[in-house]
Amino acid sequence: MIYFGILPYKRHWRHAVHGQAQRYLSLDISNLKLRSIMFFDPEFCKVGLINFRNVFQHLYVLHLEIRYDIKLPDAIGCLYHLKFLRLSIVRELPSSIGNLKNLQTLFVDSYLFQLPPETADLINLRHLVARYSKPLKRISKLTSLQVLRGIDCDQWKDVDPVDLVNLRELVMFDIKISYSLNNIGSLKNLSTLNLSCQVEESFPALEFLKSCQKLHKLWLRGRIEKLPLSNPFPNSITIILLWESKLKEDPMPILGMLPSLRNLEFLQLMKEKKLPAVITASINWSSFVFIFFRT
Repeated sequence: MIYFGILPYKRHWRHAVHGQAQRYLSLDISNLKLRSIMFFDPEFCKVGLINFRNVFQHLYVLHLEIRYDIKLPDAIGCLYHLKFLRLSIVRELPSSIGNLKNLQTLFVDSYLFQLPPETADLINLRHLVARYSKPLKRISKLTSLQVLRGIDCDQWKDVDPVDLVNLRELVMFDIKISYSLNNIGSLKNLSTLNLSCQVEESFPALEFLKSCQKLHKLWLRGRIEKLPLSNPFPNSITIILLWESKLKEDPMPILGMLPSLRNLEFLQLMKEKKLPAVITASINWSSFVFIFFRT
């Protein structure tokens, strides 16, 4: 039995294959103008059977959730109309990925795989969500990029982000106190920032945050030696999450001055196991919609 769904839409088709993908590919679907195909078959490994050049040449959406020990064929670069590509558990992408000039979203749900240098040629890419293992050179060429999730700090430190004028969201991992994050301050349209340190590591200086005048959401996971005293955060911030900060002093005299702050979460905020009463006493409760503490 083949488990797949077929949804017609204005004479075009969307298929979802949940098993026996090889049998599905043996069907004659060459006359269908498929716009979306999703494979959810972890046992499927014969990617070479997918006729990217003919049967799937009209695709806008491609989702492959298949085995790890496979390599995507170069023919995937023939999907010139493709706008959304999501891959699960792949080792690497072929260099032909750079041919997908209409691609807007690249989502790779795999840890520490390799992105080819040609990824920087995706001039219309808006969302790059991937934990890739080696620095992506020329990433600043992706001037349409709005969301960048999964970059490691040692890959970011050599990036000149001045041309990433459309970047709205940045998620970065493996930060060390020895790194500088000052170039994040060049992202003038940044609205969401999520930064995570390596285990037992501390953040470097956070003064760059005050340059992000459109920042609304801020997540900081890792030790913070000390919050800057002089206007460390932009007034635009509405949400802050501090996780494993291990602060020595009450942050509320600083955070409480932010006029737009409405949601505040503390997870393992202080070095002391119990949250000092001075913190709860210093909060102007009426100005918040949501406050969460976990010591």
